[in-house]
Amino acid sequence: MNRSLILLFFISLSTRAVSQDKGLSDFGVEISFSVDDEIFPKPWLTKEINGKATPLDSSEFERSKAIIIKALNKYPVDVIAKHLTKVYVVNRLEFYGLEYGGTNSTSVVYVANRGIDFGYSDFWIEQAFHHEFSSILFRNYSSLFDKKKWTSYNKGIRYGKSGTEALKQGKASEQFDLELNKRGILAQYGTASIEEDFNEFAQNLFLSNLGFWEIGETQKRIWNKTNQAIEFYNHIDSRFDVQYFRGISKK
Repeated sequence: MNRSLILLFFISLSTRAVSQDKGLSDFGVEISFSVDDEIFPKPWLTKEINGKATPLDSSEFERSKAIIIKALNKYPVDVIAKHLTKVYVVNRLEFYGLEYGGTNSTSVVYVANRGIDFGYSDFWIEQAFHHEFSSILFRNYSSLFDKKKWTSYNKGIRYGKSGTEALKQGKASEQFDLELNKRGILAQYGTASIEEDFNEFAQNLFLSNLGFWEIGETQKRIWNKTNQAIEFYNHIDSRFDVQYFRGISKK
């Protein structure tokens, strides 16, 4: 959901059509680099949440646009068109007095980009997009996600209150952790909530950190969750299968 700022085969013919390069007009999505008056929903402007954003530096416009279009091209057009209307790429995001790498609302994804020198690589920004968009799908297709089954793969894990609480407590690392892997969790941030746990798997399905698939080969709990995440996406669109994700996750 609210992605931490901490920086951390073969494709079948049926799936190749998903990844053919398309532009923004095909998806019906607007990319904005400015901070307009309506960037945040009104509830995010309360004194407690105090949502803030600063506009993206113009030197980052073209790179940011290319990254988002690349990310969009990993989804079928109808999935994006149905669930996403706008992507804001801004310099900084802040909520509850904390700096965020990304977040999302009903049909909008927000991603921060302070530049490569500050760790906002193409890889990091794209993963942030997939992380946040997966939350939108997680909400919109909640009936397709068996939470009881998911948590059955955990061993001795108690989720926290939220991603925000994890940030406050400094427990938002996205580095793979072997001890947590043995207990069914990819990284520390996944312990924040069941949604953040799912987000960590989703972002790695679409663009995987080094070793993601290998962890699944050695840690059954991780593979079970990976498989459930794939099944979730497959229910959304049948082109999303394990072969598809193995093909795109390293690109």
